[in-house]
Amino acid sequence: MHGPTGSSKEGGGAAVRHRARRRDARRAGPAAGAAPAACRVKNPTQGTWFATQTGQALTRAIAAAHPGDRLNVFGRCRGGFSIEKDLKLFGNTNRQDPTVLDGAGGGGVLFVNERVTVTLTRLTITGGNATVRVGGGIQNGGILTLNRSTVTGNRSASDGGGIYNYGNLTLNDTRVSANTAGGGGGGLFSEGVATLNRSTVTGNTAAYGGGILSVNTLTLNQTTVSGNVPDDCAC
Repeated sequence: MHGPTGSSKEGGGAAVRHRARRRDARRAGPAAGAAPAACRVKNPTQGTWFATQTGQALTRAIAAAHPGDRLNVFGRCRGGFSIEKDLKLFGNTNRQDPTVLDGAGGGGVLFVNERVTVTLTRLTITGGNATVRVGGGIQNGGILTLNRSTVTGNRSASDGGGIYNYGNLTLNDTRVSANTAGGGGGGLFSEGVATLNRSTVTGNTAAYGGGILSVNTLTLNQTTVSGNVPDDCAC
């Protein structure tokens, strides 16, 4: 009688410890060297989920979304993405597991078409390689706002290694770094209207306008533009 009772208590304690370890592991984030998380997208407006090992989940979520919907994006979504409707994209709030849109060297990462309003929050845009087009990371023709996001490690054979803007662009608390352009604007090339608030443009490279090249209206509020090659701003 006493033996089984004691074993039951031992098993219960082990189960509790196991649950605690799983909870701690979730809080700690992914282990070092772990494979990148799959691309997962939730549309809370419609109550739908999309999940793939590539960026097809985000492509499908954008296609299925209604104008004005919110998309919560998780993991690493690889590929190029085009937005032709008003949308808000939010990345993971866990800094140990950031949301990444990765062009994987296959072309530009994000295209925001004209006449749409798009907001990106807590996203990293990287891996873009625009060999025949402008805007390695982002090409914007609409009204685009980036909040607490990062545009890094993109390149363009022509202009706008990080971002090419011919619409209305606002960066809030956003970093544009380590992008390269064969022409002008390693970090940002803007022929539209651009406003940078509390943001950083650093470590970008171009033939001219290493950090920013602007041929239209540019406003910098509490923004640092430094350490770009060959110059910080051709404005």
